[in-house]
Amino acid sequence: MFSNKVNRMLSLTKCKVLNESEVMQTYGNNIGSSIPINHMLITDNTIIFIQSKLVNDDINPIKINNLLQSINTISSTFYLPLNIFAVYLSKQPITGSSRLELKSFNQTNNIQFKSFCNINEEIILNKLMSFLYTNKIFMYSEDGDAIMYDNTINHY
Repeated sequence: MFSNKVNRMLSLTKCKVLNESEVMQTYGNNIGSSIPINHMLITDNTIIFIQSKLVNDDINPIKINNLLQSINTISSTFYLPLNIFAVYLSKQPITGSSRLELKSFNQTNNIQFKSFCNINEEIILNKLMSFLYTNKIFMYSEDGDAIMYDNTINHY
């Protein structure tokens, strides 16, 4: 399952990582019964919210709005300033009115939205890994050795 691969990748960092049920358990009272965040990665100065939905359909504006509202609510519980990212992983890119919703959101919030979309999940995982490395979030093997990122190979 794709979400498990993402969680495995995030668990290789030395960051606090919450999966979907842990996000729900921790922040469900603030959000409600439906949290569209599948993963959350927290460092001293960065929070990354990830929605990993490998679906062939476009995300509709209602779902994107629910995601953005959830991220806004949860991020408001942290002391700022932080680097806050919302990352959307999917087979299909965000289009149409959902893209307009994101554009408006990016203009009015301190949260940077990124989407990594491709029909090949390995390419999506490599894009996510590159994004993490760009933000100085590194991965480590079980014996503590750093896993070097090489964008010419598939890591997963």
